[in-house]
Amino acid sequence: MSSKILLPVINDRVLIFDIEDIKKLRNLGILGILSGTLPKAPQQNIFLGIPLQLSVNEALWLIEREYGVLVDSKELHKKKNESSKEGIEENANNEFIRIPNTFKPSEELSPMDLKDFISLQYSTQDELESLIRDYHTFKTVRDKGFFILPGLRFGGELIAYPGDPLRYHSHLIINTAYKSINLLDVITGGRLATGVKKVWLIVGDDEEQSNITNDLVGEFTKDAEPMSFSIEWAGFG
Repeated sequence: MSSKILLPVINDRVLIFDIEDIKKLRNLGILGILSGTLPKAPQQNIFLGIPLQLSVNEALWLIEREYGVLVDSKELHKKKNESSKEGIEENANNEFIRIPNTFKPSEELSPMDLKDFISLQYSTQDELESLIRDYHTFKTVRDKGFFILPGLRFGGELIAYPGDPLRYHSHLIINTAYKSINLLDVITGGRLATGVKKVWLIVGDDEEQSNITNDLVGEFTKDAEPMSFSIEWAGFG
């Protein structure tokens, strides 16, 4: 566990405050979304800082690939506060006390059960089915080497980059489609993607998810690669 990245869970979200861990995540192709306010520019939300918020799919992928481990944020902060108190006692005569931004607990933390974390992410059967499908889509694209970010600004669920977004433009706009897809959506999606010089990728499966077993973790970690179709509008854009 000591070599794995700690993924602190606050309510139902995974928030990373450690700069070194954020660097490791980026090297693994996990980008997350910065959600903290910059101290020098607090009255704007264009440029944000730590913490880094990971999506459910990113957290699940890190755990399945054994790069990270979920921990209870309360327990982690308790260990950090105990360490800080020791530093305060040792430096009681100093006017300023320096506390490092990065913190690694000297004792092993109890990992959070993955099933408990998944249970925080849904409240209905439909939401669970959607969660499983979305994760298999994310895992399929990520395992092919793409860096993934939310795709709302391009009209998709996800956008995929062939490398770090600081160096590359995105190539794919990804949408999930199960059971059926409207032909009008195929046309509008293809034209939209071609208009912004990208390819629209439809990811789906012809099998229904209604037969979900009691093995909740197994439903996410099973080897089930969905079908993918790319749409590019010829003679347009």
